[in-house]
Parts: sequence; C-alpha cells; structure tokens
Amino acid sequence: MSHIKNIKAVRAIYEGSGKLFTDFVNTIKSLLFITFLSSVKYIKSSKNLDNTKSSKDCIVLGNGPSLKKAFAENEIQFDKMDVLCVNLFCMSEFFWQIKPRYYLLIDNAFFGPKWDSQKNKVNFMKDVFKKTDWPMYLVIPCYAANGGLLADLDNPNITIVKLNTARFDGFKSLRNFVYKTRLGMPECQNVTNFAICAAVNMGYQRINLYGADFSWMKDMHVNDENIMCQGEAHVYDDKKVCKETQFIGYKISQVCKAWSNAFYIHEILNEYANSRNQTIVNRTRGSYIDAYQRDYNF
Repeated sequence: MSHIKNIKAVRAIYEGSGKLFTDFVNTIKSLLFITFLSSVKYIKSSKNLDNTKSSKDCIVLGNGPSLKKAFAENEIQFDKMDVLCVNLFCMSEFFWQIKPRYYLLIDNAFFGPKWDSQKNKVNFMKDVFKKTDWPMYLVIPCYAANGGLLADLDNPNITIVKLNTARFDGFKSLRNFVYKTRLGMPECQNVTNFAICAAVNMGYQRINLYGADFSWMKDMHVNDENIMCQGEAHVYDDKKVCKETQFIGYKISQVCKAWSNAFYIHEILNEYANSRNQTIVNRTRGSYIDAYQRDYNF
C-alpha cells in the first residue's frame, strides 16, 4: 500500500514539475508577444470602452443555430442589457430589431478578404453598417488592416475601437494581470472567446452567453477524397440550406486541436472572470461548452 502511495507522490511531483516548466516557457514566449505586438495606445482605447456601458450585465450572442429558437421563444431580455454580437450577425433580421451596442470581429478575412465569397460577405456588411442608425461600437483587433470592411466605412454612428490581442499564457497570476491591464488576451481561437474577454474587461458583472453551440464535431466527417468536412449552421442561414466546409490541406488532428484550444480558452476566461468576481453564464441550450455554469432562467 505504501508502495502505491509513493508512486502517486512521485507522479504528482513529476506532473507538477512539468506544469511549472510549461508555464515558465509559455510566460517567456508570451512576454515576447506583448513586447512586439501590443501597444499602450490601445490600452487607453480599451479602457474608454468601459465607460460606454449602459447596463451592469450584458448579453453575448454567438451565431449558433440554437439562437433561432431562443429568439422564437423570447428567451433573451434584450431591452434590459447591452448586447455584444459577432461576425456575420448583421445578416440576420434580428440585427435591426436588437440594435446591438457592440459588434466584434477578429477574423482577418473581414479586413483583407481574398476570395469572392469573403468579399461578398464584407460588401454586404458594409452596406448594413452604412445604414446603421444607432450608436454602435465596432471592436476589432489592433492588427486589423485598413482594408476590406474598414476601407470605406464612414458612418458617424459607428465608433471603431481596437484592442490588444497578443496571446498571453503562462503563470495564472501574471496571466490575469496582463489580461486586466489590456496588454494581451488568451489566444482567441474563436470570435466568441474575443467577445467574452472584452466583456469581462469592460466590467460586466454577469455575462449571459447565447448561441454558443460549439457543436461542430456533431456535423463532421471525412469524405471519399479523404478530406475532412464540417456541416455549418448559423442563426442567419436559410433553414433549407445545408452548408459544408471542406478543410482542404488540413488533417483532422489539426482541426480537432484548434477546436480543443477554443474550448480550453473558455476555461481560461472562466478562471479570469472568477478572479474579478464576475460571472459568465452559458444560456445556450445544447451547447458543448462545459467551462461555464449553466442557467436557462433569469
């Protein structure tokens, strides 16, 4: 019996030493990231964003298909809280009904579209933003190029705010300090990560998450050409249309690793929010995210 205890003790020491070394290496790498990629001027713009809140709690909308049902059943109290939406939410009719206060983008495709499909979506978004007739803050990463969506964006109702997004990982206490000072963020594998981190830094006491299905693995397969495919569904998609993305040039292990990281970042964000006495509540029915507490009733 004592022999087993000794083995467990040795294993615990080994694992602890390994984590200590990993945290040390990640901290050094992350310090280099923020040294070369972060800027003090974006700390100021980020803090100015805090003063634009109109409620103590907020709603973050992912674009998952579950959001359709949440809208249909009036589950979301838009009139009581600020709303943060992401990516192509403006393609949904609900954009005009909700009039979100914040719109967040992180994908380079919005600022430097390469393919016709990307350009078409950016042009659609431009048209929508030109017609936006309420105050809205467009929150983007500091590295966003002044092309694509930003090239002709001239609407006095829209204020552009850039945030430092240099990846920082490592020792938890230092990591949380860097996030709080706005010098860096977790590696935002997904725009929902970006939106939640921004909401925490803005100081919302309770962040209510809807439309964060993250159920990609349910709709994945490898076709006869050995290409991994993933079915896609969003709140703004036509119900009759079944879209599919082919990950040409990528192995399934690579894609799953990226997905795994997106889930891991949610765990990091939950730890960060808890360190600030803030709460993230996942109100997405059927969500695959298990990092946050769940509650479907206010």
